[in-house]
Amino acid sequence: MTPARFRWGVLFILIGSLVLLQKTDVVSGSFWFGLISLFPFLLIAIGVEKIFTNTRFQMISYASSVILVLGGLYIAFSESKLGVDASYWDKTSIVQDADPAVNIIDARVVLADGDLTIRDATSDLLNATFMEYTHKPKYSYKNEGGRAIVEFVNQPRQLFGGIVKIENGEEEDDWRLKFSEAVPLILKCTGENSDIHLNLAQTPLRELSLDADDADVYVKLGNVEPNVKVSIAGLDTKLLLRVPKKSGLRVFGFEDSDYLYEVGLVEQEGAFVTEGYDSLSNRIEVDLGNRFRSLRIDYY
Repeated sequence: MTPARFRWGVLFILIGSLVLLQKTDVVSGSFWFGLISLFPFLLIAIGVEKIFTNTRFQMISYASSVILVLGGLYIAFSESKLGVDASYWDKTSIVQDADPAVNIIDARVVLADGDLTIRDATSDLLNATFMEYTHKPKYSYKNEGGRAIVEFVNQPRQLFGGIVKIENGEEEDDWRLKFSEAVPLILKCTGENSDIHLNLAQTPLRELSLDADDADVYVKLGNVEPNVKVSIAGLDTKLLLRVPKKSGLRVFGFEDSDYLYEVGLVEQEGAFVTEGYDSLSNRIEVDLGNRFRSLRIDYY
């Protein structure tokens, strides 16, 4: 059997097997877009095959076809995770229904260099949408004694996603999340080279920890919870922080005292606070780093 005949044989077997797997819902149908990105590798495999055919290293000609088939299977299965379509090419949604047994949400979001919007609140426990032409995260959820532990972790770039970059022409972020309007939230978020838009005014936020270098960050806090703790750090990051006018604000860790005076804060016990901080019903405590490219504190 010649290497060329072997190649076309295994490719036909691969395509037929994938069609059957799709028909039986073992894999999602969007992997066909990913297979298109293998076309350059098909050309490489044919070139390798031609070089080593009829030489003492002819086994390499057969091996190149086998590697191509394994790559096709990897793409097909890697885009079918969690029972939902995890394809780079399609929009994906995840909804976690409200659970009366949950009394707090402990969420971790690892972006890498993706863009994130958290806006408004939902009657569900959480609601997530991941746009087409973006890398989908690994999602996990478990309830430990009334504590909902949620993770969205950006996964390593898939082969075709690293080569192909498509802009959808819409002003929409890669990931869009909403958390419960009724269950208190602890949120930890990391990113890099990201646009991060956190409008948490309607979310019962208790704690926020955000670490994002070289990013554009917008954080809007609310007064749903009486005491809110926030920590924000980022090298070369542009930060806009918005807080309610009627809330007490305490800022520490930021050394530009002139700016803090400028936004109406006064020095108290090593920190800068709004006047009457201790007497206000809603208090926000913010730990800020000193490596921001720019910082703006705004009241609404």
